Amino acid sequence: MEDTYARDYRPSRVSADRYADYVQLQSGTRSIILVEQEQEALKAGIMEFGLTLQEASAMLRKTADEHGLALESQVEKHMETYLFEHYNRRDPQRFGAGDFTRKRFEQAVDLYQTLTRHAMPRHQARERVKDMAERMGFEANRDWLTSLGPRQWFERVKPSSD
Repeated sequence: MEDTYARDYRPSRVSADRYADYVQLQSGTRSIILVEQEQEALKAGIMEFGLTLQEASAMLRKTADEHGLALESQVEKHMETYLFEHYNRRDPQRFGAGDFTRKRFEQAVDLYQTLTRHAMPRHQARERVKDMAERMGFEANRDWLTSLGPRQWFERVKPSSD
């Protein structure tokens, strides 16, 4: 007797619809699907619903779009591009060479919240933007009006617990 798995069967329309419902449930009451939830949903699509990775990924994006859910992985890709293009002015040859002021940091946080459809509280959005900025090598800069003041505003943003 051969071992058979759900992934060995050609996906039916019913399993695709069930997977779409599963993806919708992954977000819970929030309007965002976090990276961890996205990975879990893709794994379930392959193992439990018999979809290929491409089919599961396409269904995940389609369901998120239809139900107004933001995918954190997509938001982070857009934010990294935004940060690189708008704040990497000092040395365009070196990735992440830029720095930004408190005002520009808050603008980036506003964009993050807009892209996530305000699914996260502001303090969490600030933490996520700070993590991205640090990964990219950005540094805090002083604002023009407070150029004599310290750069402690950036250090006061607590790191995320992810």
